[in-house]
Amino acid sequence: MLTNKSFLFASLALFTTNSYSSSQDMLDIFKYSKIPDYELLRIWTSPIYRQSVLDNPYMLFPEDAKHKFFQAYNLKDEDSLNFSIPFLSNRIINNESLKKQISNLSKIDNLSNILPLSILTKALRDDGFKSDLIKNPNKILADFGYDTKGFKVNIFKDTDKLKNIIIPPSGLNEQELAYYEFSA
Repeated sequence: MLTNKSFLFASLALFTTNSYSSSQDMLDIFKYSKIPDYELLRIWTSPIYRQSVLDNPYMLFPEDAKHKFFQAYNLKDEDSLNFSIPFLSNRIINNESLKKQISNLSKIDNLSNILPLSILTKALRDDGFKSDLIKNPNKILADFGYDTKGFKVNIFKDTDKLKNIIIPPSGLNEQELAYYEFSA
């Protein structure tokens, strides 16, 4: 995984609806980024369910199946890392509240579903850089001093109609996984 401690969830999964209660636009942006906890637990404890979600990510957001196109990826596969750049309008990118939230998240040391803050914010503000990042992610990450540890990095770009769902690795230890697997 990437080793620098200045990270941000590429899907911005840590944003809560409370942070943006005054703006419906901002709420909609993050709706598809965060997999509901109960679904994530099922994904982590059932390989069959995980594969079902990868094959049919609409099952996570059935109410929006007619309006959005979804694709799902594991964050980490055998030889690759998968990340997504969220779709944000310029008005939202330049919002001071969002900038503050991003700055606060840069201190989080969590290696689940993330891109380095410096790279993500540049990609959100600069379409040329975003294009280069999508075409040549390993080189861009290396240029910024990040070690991908031999993984091929894939960067997917969300649009207003397409949402890329990145499934993070389990946040549970073996004992917790066994408990929830047994309880299900």
